[in-house]
Amino acid sequence: MDSFKRSWPIILFILFSSCIMSDLELAQESNKKNPFRELSLGKVIYGADNRYDVFDYPKEKFQKFARSTAAQISKDLLSKEGGFFSLTSKKLFENGICKKERFSEQPSPANCSGFLIREDLLVTAGHCVQSEEDCFDYHWVFGFKKNSKNQVVKEFPFEDVYFCQKVIVAKYDPLEKIDYALIKLDRPVQMREPLPFRKKGKIEDQSELVVIGHPSGLPTKIADNARVRENGDPLFFNANLDTFQGNSGSPVFNKETGLVEGILVRGDTDYITEDSCMVIKHCDNAGCRGEDVTRITLLRDIDEIIDSSFKRKYALEGHSKVEVMDLSLELPSKGSFEYHFLLKANEPIKSIKLSIEVFHPMIPELKIYLIHPSGKEVLLNDYPKNFSYLVWERKLFEEKGSYGPLEPFLSLRAQGIWTLKIVDGVPFDKGSLEAFSFSINDEF
Repeated sequence: MDSFKRSWPIILFILFSSCIMSDLELAQESNKKNPFRELSLGKVIYGADNRYDVFDYPKEKFQKFARSTAAQISKDLLSKEGGFFSLTSKKLFENGICKKERFSEQPSPANCSGFLIREDLLVTAGHCVQSEEDCFDYHWVFGFKKNSKNQVVKEFPFEDVYFCQKVIVAKYDPLEKIDYALIKLDRPVQMREPLPFRKKGKIEDQSELVVIGHPSGLPTKIADNARVRENGDPLFFNANLDTFQGNSGSPVFNKETGLVEGILVRGDTDYITEDSCMVIKHCDNAGCRGEDVTRITLLRDIDEIIDSSFKRKYALEGHSKVEVMDLSLELPSKGSFEYHFLLKANEPIKSIKLSIEVFHPMIPELKIYLIHPSGKEVLLNDYPKNFSYLVWERKLFEEKGSYGPLEPFLSLRAQGIWTLKIVDGVPFDKGSLEAFSFSINDEF
């Protein structure tokens, strides 16, 4: 994968200027341009090019596994039309790759790859989700592939497109070579099975490998005929996998057992300049630096990781009610703000009262959610056309038969940490949470 993951123009600039820099120099240069974006090395072809479109791959087992992988695609490239999302993307050759290269006529929108390990939990590389913006600005799209009619799918039903609700854990340290992330999606994924993964021990030396993901941002590819080359580091192993930028976050499988052994995270340079375009860099099977794969066993204690993530600090607590006035808690100019409160009442919810006051110069830019301890959430705010006030106030009362926005919480047990979540999708303007009260079963 080339060092600069977000922008092909930057990659082209580096290649055509023939700059020769060490990995550290590349990292420093990247951080000058964007101090929040770290370096991630590229990938390459070892021996013959072993990449297949999913439909062309001869083993059905890995075709099925491919269904549980997803592409990280900018939401700006996806437009919602009715119950579908339509994809707009440049083809690979339009990003500077020579037309003679394989798959050059296919679209290449994917930034990273990921895969399911639970119905609403997705694993990817840590450098793919380094900020709240990475969570907010990208969607995870399943089924981005070439189909049986030899056509690339560019229209996706709602059940194939998911949003990042929360980054449960993201570890990225290029010096220590730690690189992995676990994301909670906005809802359970439909009709796709979580992938089985190793939870103890490590893969054997020279084991055969298969990788599934989105090399150079392309539709899903399956690549095999690779082996473990170095296996001594406790955090990662090295292999001769045919992978590229866009493969970061791909699951790497033990070909014999079908278990996910790791997460593809870094490797050698993708492309080299030839005349006025770029061609794939080729290495012998035992040559070049190899591709690094974070061991999936770092996530073996998945329940503990999740529990730790959701053991949140809370600002308020009460038996069955909480109330606070004159808060003036600043909201971020873009991103997500969470306000947690604890209810101790271990009883079913029969009625709810809620009051909230928010200040913001552009109120319609905000989405405001209330989230139950179980993870069930509701959207609290809607606005009339031409809403132009600087303060948004809402008082709600919910009980059986009222069918308001809080109705999904009725009959659930109240005990646990609740979350008020405010999301601002546009930068620059800042606001504040001014007041909030919440109670169950007629406490106010």
